[in-house]
Amino acid sequence: MKHVATLAAMVCVPALIAACSAGGPTHPETSHAGGSPPPPAPAPAPATAPSITRQPTDAQAITGDSATFNATAAGTAVKFQWQRDGVDIPGAVTSTYTTPAVAWGDEGATFTVVATNAVGRATSSKATLHLVLSSDQQAFESFALNGGIFLTDWKLVYSGALDPLADWFESFSTTLPATPLTNGPQVTTEAGPLNLSTTLPTHATPDRVLKGGRVLVIPAADYKITVSYEGSAIRLDNLADDGTTVAYSELRSAYAVHALEGSLSQSPAELTRPYNAVFGNPAILDQTLSWADGAAYLTFKDILAGDLYRAFDCHAATTDAAISPCYTNTTLQAALTSGITSNSDGTTYRLADGTMTSVDGTQVWIATAPRPASGVGSATVEYRIYFALQGNVYTGALSRDGTEIESGNYRTDPTNPATTLYISGYRVRLNGAANATLASASRI
Repeated sequence: MKHVATLAAMVCVPALIAACSAGGPTHPETSHAGGSPPPPAPAPAPATAPSITRQPTDAQAITGDSATFNATAAGTAVKFQWQRDGVDIPGAVTSTYTTPAVAWGDEGATFTVVATNAVGRATSSKATLHLVLSSDQQAFESFALNGGIFLTDWKLVYSGALDPLADWFESFSTTLPATPLTNGPQVTTEAGPLNLSTTLPTHATPDRVLKGGRVLVIPAADYKITVSYEGSAIRLDNLADDGTTVAYSELRSAYAVHALEGSLSQSPAELTRPYNAVFGNPAILDQTLSWADGAAYLTFKDILAGDLYRAFDCHAATTDAAISPCYTNTTLQAALTSGITSNSDGTTYRLADGTMTSVDGTQVWIATAPRPASGVGSATVEYRIYFALQGNVYTGALSRDGTEIESGNYRTDPTNPATTLYISGYRVRLNGAANATLASASRI
């Protein structure tokens, strides 16, 4: 019996196994169709080191503008860092770099870009920044660096006898020692006067300016000017007699060079009109003579950079900072309440005709209406001022920041100061050859 039971148990085993195989659980590793394992994930591509694919190139800019440098690089997750003369530029971390406004000290600076990633770095070739002259600066330097720029100054009549005590015909010259473009501001001297007459004396008078609570003197001759470039324009800082203090500043632009040929009688109206009596009075020049070879003139616009408070003598003529007052031992309010008469303006100014203000701590009264052109002597817009210093009342004139300085004007009837004033809209300067022609053609 024992053997039977054991056999039965043994016989039953295959049935149990069959039943289990038919409906029992399966093992995961045998459940895939076809019985193949999934493919392995692809291995990541190896990182590639940076390489510069486009090098930065040299750039040009005028003073005050910016220059832009570009580069491209290949490689994995590349980062950029621009350098100037081998030193990292903070924040310059893209493929393009634009400089701040450039100045004369930036000439010749070199720029490179370094491309980096986790596996390497690459440095570009150098690109150089070059400063270039604007067209205005080119015209200016064509005179200033080649014999000088000449300003003609005169007081001449249209007819009748000249007065040796009141009339003059002279010139002043300015020559640059070097270009301000790459050498920085240049201090030069307005030299002169050079007499263009053999019968009249020279007549150089100083300018006086109210600034910083005192009167500054700009010498009559051989005074200094600092010349620099501001954007595309030319900046002139006129210095007081100490040679360092800026009395007032100008910005000059819209330059044009004009050649002079043929006889003086054929000179263009653009030149002869602003020169009024020099060409208008036939007794001044022998206009049958011809302009010397290379003779030329410049035209340009000239505006004030900052307010200009000029100081005048009220009575006796002086040449230093001690200008003559209109009133002593009185106040500005008291003098203007009574009224101050300006003979040159043909006007009596009173307190209500202007406004009281303070300029650098100095009490100044400024007229509301501009001075008449007949009083100014040119088309430059000026306002009569009176100011108080040390218990005295003085006079002068204000030209505001941005005022165009006009030196050329011409009356439709030169003998009648009441006629229409022609305004040139530009200033004029000669080169050395043109100035020498006027000197040789002078009949006075």
